[in-house]
Amino acid sequence: MKTLLCNQEAARLKALHQYHILDTSPEQVFDDLVFLAAQTCAAPIAIINFVDAQRQWFKAKVGIDVQEMPIVGFCPICVHKGQVLIIPDTLADEEFAHSPVVTGEPFVRFYAGIPLIVGSEQAIGTLCVVDRVPREINDQQVEALLAISRLIVKQIELRQDISVIAQDITQKQQLENQFLRAQRMESIGTLASGIAHDLNNVLSPILMSVQLLQSTYRDQRSSQILKILENNAKRGANLVKQVLSFARGMEGDRTVIQIKHLILEMKQIIEQTFPKSIVISTEIQSNLWHVSGDSTQLHQVLMNLCLNARDAMPKSGHLQIAAHNIDIDEHYAKMHIEAKVGSYIVLSISDTGLGIKNELIDRIFEPFFTTKEFGKGTGLGLSTVMGIVKGHGGFITVSSILNQGTTFKVFLPAVLTATTQQVEELENKSGYGEWILVVDDEPAVRDITQASLEDNNYKAITASDGIEALAIYAQNKDKISAAIIDMMMPTMDGATTISTLQKMNPRLSIIAVSGLTTSEQLPINQKSGVTAFLPKPYTAQELLKTLHTVINSTVHK
Repeated sequence: MKTLLCNQEAARLKALHQYHILDTSPEQVFDDLVFLAAQTCAAPIAIINFVDAQRQWFKAKVGIDVQEMPIVGFCPICVHKGQVLIIPDTLADEEFAHSPVVTGEPFVRFYAGIPLIVGSEQAIGTLCVVDRVPREINDQQVEALLAISRLIVKQIELRQDISVIAQDITQKQQLENQFLRAQRMESIGTLASGIAHDLNNVLSPILMSVQLLQSTYRDQRSSQILKILENNAKRGANLVKQVLSFARGMEGDRTVIQIKHLILEMKQIIEQTFPKSIVISTEIQSNLWHVSGDSTQLHQVLMNLCLNARDAMPKSGHLQIAAHNIDIDEHYAKMHIEAKVGSYIVLSISDTGLGIKNELIDRIFEPFFTTKEFGKGTGLGLSTVMGIVKGHGGFITVSSILNQGTTFKVFLPAVLTATTQQVEELENKSGYGEWILVVDDEPAVRDITQASLEDNNYKAITASDGIEALAIYAQNKDKISAAIIDMMMPTMDGATTISTLQKMNPRLSIIAVSGLTTSEQLPINQKSGVTAFLPKPYTAQELLKTLHTVINSTVHK
């Protein structure tokens, strides 16, 4: 029996709490209804009372100053019985004569209570009228109180319906905002691809021109200038690659990387671009281990975290980039759910900025979540960082103190080998007089490619689009050994040009080139007839090596 009563009370309290009405602010409609109840019965005291587990809480009241009372008195009895409770004279009733609310404040002598029964048939409170003198109540007054109690229940349920609708609207608005943001990011990605293609067409002739000039101008001053030009052109190419990496989620080749070089490069960039009021320092362990990763993506991680640090210090501050080795044991791994036992590089980015509130720490890596003003952040920076770090088998932690600063720590698995990455010195692969068809709508790319080929003992014929290329090939079919074809051209695109050339000669070696950086973004597959893919911008050495490889592969077929 006791268990049954407990279950019933639990169900009643659940019904009460689902309306979220306890401890809410006064509302005029409830004040009007309780006033109407007092006037109907000519009673000095009237209350709309909700009975919780340990207290009675008054939503609206007339003639009494307190906001809540302990679980004593008449309303809890009315609620548990679920029936109208009328006591004309409390002192004349042995059950109630010694109640604390009869012998003390508010000195109840007359009580009439109507249970507030909601849709689940649970009594969650009462509408009651009280007097300090004995009295009677007629049937019309009881009916009026019942009618008022029904209005109160309707108002409670209407209040909940409005709350649910408001929550639903809010959720739909949030989803719509996320969709619009995602749509915007997709548009940015498309725009980025187009810009990347155009920029790579600009950078390709610069890189190849530099290498042609290096063979002509060998004095120290010229070599220095040309080296600066080459390095900056390559940096521009890397920046384009980073834009595409963000926009398209590209995954580059994994190589053995020394994090020290990335940090020093990043320091150089931010010292030139960040406000001078921000002091920048580095602290790198001397025998720092290597990591296996994509240098472009790790560069993006560093850049995003440094930009966040900059934004957290609008006036001034100190930004430190540090790196050191750490061996994670089982004890440490148990304290950090994403950590695994092993050797790691810890990359730390610390600032002395505004800090992050504790309640926001767990949300900052969510896509589209941002603490910045509307229009000043996409909410994708840290989620991108998280994705890259996890993709490298690592994890990231963050600690922050308001108005003191924030530290992000990126843990990347170390490569514990003494072998460092050997950069292969590319040698120019000269030709033997082979005819090469160069097809590109960019005059600068065509001209410098032709010059590079002819400077290395090839015969180059150029075409500005696919239609012209087909006409030239038809006239020189027996002479042309290979074709270098841009995939993005007006009139006739690269894919159509390649398909038609393959029908004319299935054995023709074809190198597809594009500023979209990866062949995965182009209509290239095993059946397309493409022998090799060369992303723009490319150097003369890369072009010559690729051309040498495809011509030899055709000869040995």
